[in-house]
Amino acid sequence: LMTKNPQKRLGCHPLDGEREIKEHPFFRRIDWQKIEAREVQPPFKPKIASYHDTSNFEEEFTTEPLKFTPCDKQLIMNIDQNEFASFSHVNTVYEITPPVTFVTF
Repeated sequence: LMTKNPQKRLGCHPLDGEREIKEHPFFRRIDWQKIEAREVQPPFKPKIASYHDTSNFEEEFTTEPLKFTPCDKQLIMNIDQNEFASFSHVNTVYEITPPVTFVTF
């Protein structure tokens, strides 16, 4: 998975990359059907004090200044939005609430 060249990297074959990973000896004990059915408990679940708790990360990374990558507007305009047609998840933390409207008589 860490091979720099994507043509040699495990799982990057366009037709059977998923199969390559699932059949690799390192992953032989994984029950992929249970994972897909969300029936597997994570081996470790970190404790957090709040939604914004970063105590499980090294301070070296949490104090780094943010560096935003500028968007390529042409690239965004050419993305096929049909790729997201069945996407329905909305994180409730970021869910947009309708604006408050006042009715006057």
